Amino acid sequence: MMERLSLADESPSRIEGSADHRPDVHLLAHRADFRLGEAKIRPSVRMVEGPDGKVAVEPRVMQVLLALADAQGAVLTRDDLLEICWQGRIVGDDAVNRTISAVRRIATETAAGFEVETIPRIGYRLSIDTIETGQSPRKLTRHHLSRRAVIASTGALAFVGASGGWLWTRSNQGREYAARIKEARRTLSGSDGHRAAVPMLEKLVAHDPTRAEGWGLLAHARYREGELAPKEFTASSIDRSEAAARKALAIDPQQTDALFAQALLRSGLDDWFVTERRLHHVLELAPRHVGALGVLTIMLQSVGRCTESRAMLERAAAIEPANPSLQFKRALKFWIFGEIDRADRTIDRARQLWPRDEWVWSARLMIYAFTGRPKAALAMIDTVAGWPATLQATTATVWRKGLLALDSRNPDDIAGARIAVLDSAPKGPSNAGNGVMLLSALGQLDAAFAVTDSLLLRRGKYIDDPRVSNDGRLINSEGWRRTQWLFIPATEALRGDPRFVTLCRDLGLIDYWRKSGQQPDAFIRGALPAKF
Repeated sequence: MMERLSLADESPSRIEGSADHRPDVHLLAHRADFRLGEAKIRPSVRMVEGPDGKVAVEPRVMQVLLALADAQGAVLTRDDLLEICWQGRIVGDDAVNRTISAVRRIATETAAGFEVETIPRIGYRLSIDTIETGQSPRKLTRHHLSRRAVIASTGALAFVGASGGWLWTRSNQGREYAARIKEARRTLSGSDGHRAAVPMLEKLVAHDPTRAEGWGLLAHARYREGELAPKEFTASSIDRSEAAARKALAIDPQQTDALFAQALLRSGLDDWFVTERRLHHVLELAPRHVGALGVLTIMLQSVGRCTESRAMLERAAAIEPANPSLQFKRALKFWIFGEIDRADRTIDRARQLWPRDEWVWSARLMIYAFTGRPKAALAMIDTVAGWPATLQATTATVWRKGLLALDSRNPDDIAGARIAVLDSAPKGPSNAGNGVMLLSALGQLDAAFAVTDSLLLRRGKYIDDPRVSNDGRLINSEGWRRTQWLFIPATEALRGDPRFVTLCRDLGLIDYWRKSGQQPDAFIRGALPAKF
């Protein structure tokens, strides 16, 4: 359930000495419940209930929603909304923008079956299948009536009977648009989902360029495309992502997919603190934004705030329980917190549901490897038919040597594992990250710090270009530099070494902890002091 949206609608530009500017909540208290699309609107308790949940609504937002519903398809200008919902008082443009954005978010989060259209340079109208408002349309001025008469005369609005229902000609288009958006979101959630989502969304915005959501989602998809695009196409994808985000925000200044894409686009330029603020801003506007929740899950883990990371992950998984990316992360989180039985149950169920998913497979391997069950992990490595398609033979060889050493603790096996890790580290960030975990678990801390410095700080001899993946693809995103694996059980020995404090300083983590006022969880501090 979404938190109540707090939308301050005061502005320095409002008329001085005006009467109490609070919404007329007593009018909401006496308004009957009614159906709007797929949702039930309950003005008296300020609630919108739809197929995907219910949302508590601030009074001003409910007033704007009612005004649009009562207009029954007619366009309302900003002046109309100010007259109806602010009693004609002068407020800043942001006040109207915020309330319109809030209505749009409510429609999306509850799957309400209606949407607010922006009519460029004119105003807004509600697009929906049917509406039964439970009362006659609000009495409007002569100016409003004249405009509605014109709209009705062109067939944009048609009364369909005495039941109080209205059918609008754009309703089918709106429903189709919402279905395409939902399909694009589902497609984009996959590991390589951008490949199919980009052309899907390009077609959608070409068909209807007036809706912000399509542009915002396209910005996100283009960003994802840029992460793994061939080097010569990277700049083009990023530029197109920026352009799509700007178009979305020109239509709706608080379109959350566009704001999310901008946060990702700027994450390589901003420090942790600024990126975190941007992501939290997205969640303030859209508490159910799974993308922002997912990125914050990784980011908070990367700065040692494991408990908060877990809370973000659980919020995301409650929204999309059938998302393999979220379920394998849940299993890993249970492992981090020592809840091994829950980790096993979660990852085993995930493997039943998504047997070929590479990340699910890798999570099962890691949990076996670093919970005293290297033989079980070796069995996975030896079952070549069960490998995910992306697993390289060289990577499997490193794991095999590392797992043998974890099992035997024989000095010769440990030396062989160390050599294998150092040989494979230059072949990609995944090999390097896995190698650091193995080296730390085997007590090979000099080698572990050498690989870590090379991967995360680009110093040392082991990794020439950490952007090259294990299969030779270029990774343009800085995501490979995320440090979440520094704060897991496998790297406990690494954290216990005094050199870990220097590593955190050089990575900017200590500056982040000081600036944010947030501290890493006590149980993963290792050699770090109690407070910064």
